[in-house]
Amino acid sequence: MSVPDLLGRVTPRGWFAFAAATCAAALAAALVSQHVFEMQPCPWCVLQRLVFVLIGLAALAGALAPRPALWRASAVLAGLFALA
Repeated sequence: MSVPDLLGRVTPRGWFAFAAATCAAALAAALVSQHVFEMQPCPWCVLQRLVFVLIGLAALAGALAPRPALWRASAVLAGLFALA
């Protein structure tokens, strides 16, 4: 099987779950660097963390949404947060 075939088999819920997990991993890396390696975040980094939380929550809502209309709304919301 080729990679495009495999990527085409992933459901929208799977993509939303992947986006939410990626946001959680980015936030975990930021928190580890802050608390374990004692790197204090700059104001821009704090704002970026907030944006990652919002995108992650929108993606999680999309992963848990029961209907395709809610998937579209979650995708639009996550995209708008990503533009922030």
